[in-house]
Amino acid sequence: MSGYRTHFTAAAWCGVVMIAATHYHLPPLGWLSLANLARIIASMLGGLFPDIDIKSKGQQLLYAIVIPLLIAALLAKKVVFSILLSGLCIIPPLLPHRGITHHLWFSFSAPAVGPFLVYMYCPEHLMFTIDLYCFFVVGALSHLVLDYGPKTLFMRSISIWLAPKKPRK
Repeated sequence: MSGYRTHFTAAAWCGVVMIAATHYHLPPLGWLSLANLARIIASMLGGLFPDIDIKSKGQQLLYAIVIPLLIAALLAKKVVFSILLSGLCIIPPLLPHRGITHHLWFSFSAPAVGPFLVYMYCPEHLMFTIDLYCFFVVGALSHLVLDYGPKTLFMRSISIWLAPKKPRK
């Protein structure tokens, strides 16, 4: 089991590799930009994301980001945004560790709330938000691969469809 520093570092390297893969036509100094820094930070936050179900650095960062956003949303009277942020604060501590937050489908679907909210409130930033979403998800996947290994993660992910169905009575 890896600690938060390992998850953070691995996710950062995944972000750097993604930038290198998408900016290969530029010299390495051309990779330096605030947008790429935001991409790497999104990847690093994604690397901590699956552990929001325990008292961890990831959960502390979640609250440090979400609580000011929640206050701003309440002051701006954005009801849907406030409800989604409240759920993001309340639900994780109620979950068992390595439960739902350590599934591939959760790592893809839960962060998709971000692009959805951007689409609703400021659609002009949607493309960059989708870009950040992709980096975030890659960071989360690096966390799951470090926790389980690629083979176990794959088997764990497909077990949802392979599990025997309970007969209805």
